[in-house]
Amino acid sequence: LLLGSDNDQKFNFPDVLTQVLMVVHIDTIHDTVTMLSIPRDSWVSVPEVGGMHKIDQAFLLGTEQHNSFDNGVQLARLTVEKDYGISIDRYAWVGLSGFVKAIDTLGGVNIDVTHPIVDDTYPEDTGSSGNTPYLFGRTFPGNQIKHITLGPGSGNQDYGDETTIYDPAAGAEQDAIIPRCQNIQPVINHLFGLGNAQSCHVNG
Repeated sequence: LLLGSDNDQKFNFPDVLTQVLMVVHIDTIHDTVTMLSIPRDSWVSVPEVGGMHKIDQAFLLGTEQHNSFDNGVQLARLTVEKDYGISIDRYAWVGLSGFVKAIDTLGGVNIDVTHPIVDDTYPEDTGSSGNTPYLFGRTFPGNQIKHITLGPGSGNQDYGDETTIYDPAAGAEQDAIIPRCQNIQPVINHLFGLGNAQSCHVNG
């Protein structure tokens, strides 16, 4: 589960949302990568705290319980697992502040790129077996990467309907996407090998 944060100093922790939620499924046997994007405005049931919320609020609601980053991640992860039936075994948090701190630690970096940079041997994996995560990525064909966004579309690829809904947690009207489980569930079941399971439970 990739969580992209808006912690770019507009808000202070724990008042941050996850602007990006993406489930990345890597199949090293069949050499496929699937990137499943869940729109931040998806109107879903959030476990533990209860009620319907935009999914980007799950992290915020988790942190507010105990003022804890870990609780925020746990609730965001649990929301994806419960509402979409996808088991999450790892997560990555991508925030702007962490990147800024890394650059500041180095004392700042000036970059003047005058030529393409090509480093085919990093991290010295040339000739190694395909079992390492680096050769897998290095030799992986780009046309084997599938990207699906569970948002509005057409036909059986219409995964949600745009609407405006009153959000009690925010105390205001919110633009939201109502997920269409009848179209989402077959996709999730196929991608994650769930058979005919009732995997989509966005309404609790």
